[in-house]
Amino acid sequence: MADYSYIALTDFETGGRNSLTCQPMSIGAVIIDPVRLEILQSGDFYSLIRANWDEEWCKANNVEIPSEEALNITKLTREDSEKAQSWQEVHTRFEAHIKKFWTGNSVWKAPRFAGFNSDNYDLNIINRACKQFGSYDKEYSKNSLFHPIHSLDMMKIFHLTVENRKGWFSISLDNIRKALGITLTG
Repeated sequence: MADYSYIALTDFETGGRNSLTCQPMSIGAVIIDPVRLEILQSGDFYSLIRANWDEEWCKANNVEIPSEEALNITKLTREDSEKAQSWQEVHTRFEAHIKKFWTGNSVWKAPRFAGFNSDNYDLNIINRACKQFGSYDKEYSKNSLFHPIHSLDMMKIFHLTVENRKGWFSISLDNIRKALGITLTG
């Protein structure tokens, strides 16, 4: 049976390493047609997210203060973050954007969540946001914004593709891009 649900390739930049306690600082997504494997023209979404830098607030809300190491990696700045909308405002817009690509009126027709290391990282952030601000399934303790079963984690797919092949010591996104001839800049 064919599933024609769209694919929502989604990525966060965060202020920390732990997906259960980091603060998201930006979110980007593109919607992909599952048959033609083309990005839909109206499918892109991007927003910076305002992080909270107050130590007491972070402790009370069980989140990390964004680290300098994370800011150096993501190339995001505190100044840019402070000009952005709150996580709740961004998530509300993001949910509305994703729901435009449901192909029916139930979560079973929602887009499939996709990314790189997305099942173990980005999806945790989505679940946290949906629990706090939006579409959340209390029975199954997970978001009800994306398809409840199907997701595409490119890290797992690449692992299957290159496992035990000579010369592959890491399936980091940079190594994969290098092997595929995709520029490491930009």
